[in-house]
Amino acid sequence: MRKIFSLIVFVIICESAFSQLSCDPALWPHVYKPERLQGDKKCTTVKGTVRSVKSDPDGSYTLQIKLDPGQPLALLNDKNLSLQNSCLVAVIICGHRPIAQPDALKSCGVYENRVKVPAIGDHVQVTGSYVTDTDPDHGWNVIYPVSDLMELQKH
Repeated sequence: MRKIFSLIVFVIICESAFSQLSCDPALWPHVYKPERLQGDKKCTTVKGTVRSVKSDPDGSYTLQIKLDPGQPLALLNDKNLSLQNSCLVAVIICGHRPIAQPDALKSCGVYENRVKVPAIGDHVQVTGSYVTDTDPDHGWNVIYPVSDLMELQKH
C-alpha cells in the first residue's frame, strides 16, 4: 500500500512539473505580426542567464538568454551569434503598458501577460514556442511567445 501511495504522489508531482512546462496556445492571438515567426513552433524549454532586458514599444519585453553549458547550441543561428551576443532571444508579449506603437494596440487589446520579467543576471528557465523571427532586421531564433519563466537563481 505504501508503494502505491508513493507512486501516486510521484505521478502527481511529475504531472505538476510537466504542466508548468507547456506552451500556451491562447497567447498566439496576442502576438504582434505573427506571420513573421516561422518554424514548427515546437514547445521548447531552455535554461540560461539573462544578459539583457529591453522594453519594446509594442508592449513586449525582449530578453537575451545566454544558454547554460549543455543546452543545445543548435538553438542559435548565425544571427543569434552576430546580432544577439550569442544569446537566444525570448519575448514576453503584452508585458507592459502603455503600448507606444499604434499598430500593436490591437494585438494585446485588454490582455496583460502575467509572466514575471526577470532582472539582468538572473538564472532562469524559459518555456515557449521556438521559432525564427524573419523580420528583415532580425533573422534570429527566438522563444516567442514565452509561456512560462521560472527564476532558478536571483542575481
